[in-house]
Amino acid sequence: MGELAKWELKIEDLSKVSRLAGESIFKELKRISAERSNTKRIERLNRVFPLLEQFKLEPILYQSQNLYFEISREEDVETLSNKPEWIKQFKLLGENLGVKV
Repeated sequence: MGELAKWELKIEDLSKVSRLAGESIFKELKRISAERSNTKRIERLNRVFPLLEQFKLEPILYQSQNLYFEISREEDVETLSNKPEWIKQFKLLGENLGVKV
């Protein structure tokens, strides 16, 4: 994305890039689900959303939203309450995905 901005390039097929972005977000969220205590992974994912907005990409997020909701309802998330940074990043991810929990 940085290179696109630097060289003032345009994305020709916004729908394809948006679809691929949505798939990538879902894959990353599945990884987050597997490694619940990895704050860095959530932080990296949260950094993607401003870039998507900058390039006016609208990924399809329903799978990610459903998975986020499932993760938020699981008991292990409550055990991470002693990790305030993880909780903060996880809540921000929910906001980025448009999920209200």
